[in-house]
Amino acid sequence: SYFLDTLGRPKRVITCECERASQPNLAQVLQVANGTLINTKLATKNGRIESLLKAKAPDHEVFTEMYLAAFSRYPTKQELANCDQIVKTSKDKREGYQDVMWAISNSREFLFNH
Repeated sequence: SYFLDTLGRPKRVITCECERASQPNLAQVLQVANGTLINTKLATKNGRIESLLKAKAPDHEVFTEMYLAAFSRYPTKQELANCDQIVKTSKDKREGYQDVMWAISNSREFLFNH
């Protein structure tokens, strides 16, 4: 896929890790920040956000689920407050949850660990 190629997927011609480009570049930044793949995945009707909306769980439980899925850790009190602020200033919960997941997937912690 174009997304994986942009992020440095090797052609698998040799079995050396040196085949992979490890230096970030502008195309990668633009793909992650503005590419259609991530936004499409966030808005899909069969995705995690839709499942969380259907469960009608309290926001703090939704944020905790997002953090556990992305980072395998619980959010801090400050992170919960930030997520809460994002959802409260969005036009609806769906958009707010999508914005929170977008922010998580574009965070330094997520990008360097995944």
